[in-house]
Amino acid sequence: MHVPLYPRYQVGIVCSEAVAGRVVLPDTVMWRGARGEVTVRADALVTGDGMRDVMMHQVLETQAFPEIRFTLDSLVNLTRHGDTLLGGAVGTLTVRGVRQLTTAGVKAFPEAGGMRVLAKWHIPATTLQLDLTPKLKYLNLGVNTLIWQDFFMGADLVFRPEGTAAH
Repeated sequence: MHVPLYPRYQVGIVCSEAVAGRVVLPDTVMWRGARGEVTVRADALVTGDGMRDVMMHQVLETQAFPEIRFTLDSLVNLTRHGDTLLGGAVGTLTVRGVRQLTTAGVKAFPEAGGMRVLAKWHIPATTLQLDLTPKLKYLNLGVNTLIWQDFFMGADLVFRPEGTAAH
């Protein structure tokens, strides 16, 4: 799915260490059997606008729900184009303790001694309002007037192989 308007081309200095995770990939040739989990500190999410960030943290209730988690169940529809792998990551996104099945479009390619993975997914506005962040309807941000159809999100991760000494 194409994410509209403002793609993020590089990481700026507003970012802090907020992501942790582990992915196990027993078959690195056919990419079968992938399992894993990635967690994000919710209070570390930034948009670049301080007022918007404060409101986002209130909506996500980051004090009560400090982590956003994606649990990877499988990789699907994988195709290889040179050294780049395209496909989908099927799993469960947990926001505010609410689990939501989702599929993220992924693009993976070698970089920085590891594998850089770009992931993009969306959540319908009604799901976000009713299930994941019910506080949105009280803040009158336009979600309840149905001017928003989808909310797009993404992740930019670099996975590095675990050292043999760690086994």
